[in-house]
Amino acid sequence: MSQKYKHVVVANGDDSAFYNIETIKSILTKHINSGAKLSFVSTKKEEPFGLGRVLRNSDGKVIGIREDKDASEEEKQIKEVNCGLYVFNQPWFRKNIKKVKISASGEYYLVDLVALAARQGEKIEVLVVGSDEWFGINTIQQLKTADELMRKKLNKNR
Repeated sequence: MSQKYKHVVVANGDDSAFYNIETIKSILTKHINSGAKLSFVSTKKEEPFGLGRVLRNSDGKVIGIREDKDASEEEKQIKEVNCGLYVFNQPWFRKNIKKVKISASGEYYLVDLVALAARQGEKIEVLVVGSDEWFGINTIQQLKTADELMRKKLNKNR
């Protein structure tokens, strides 16, 4: 990765199809203007089964994201979920990505960088979008629903 780039944008491929360009511009602008080391997009879902929950302290500051399969029963009650669209300060990302360890389920959780940034006292920004703009896809039924929604969206834009 070249040092000339100041920011890294990461979008989870399975969940990113419904973002509009304004959301992407907004998270980039918020990240750059705030001087955050890490920014991400979240939304609120009434039924957040299978989705990573945004953890906040009593002051409302983000302290991490917990994947559903690792969440406690209390954490599973949280309605704010991670949408999988991140912007990182590139030097901070390069330095800290190596610190992400393999989880108990055998995965590397990019979301671990959120808790790491919080522990380091770094600035974290969150853009909360409407639940109609983001659709998590973790099950066959969610895939079918997303397919239907995308077909409607594409037909509407013709």
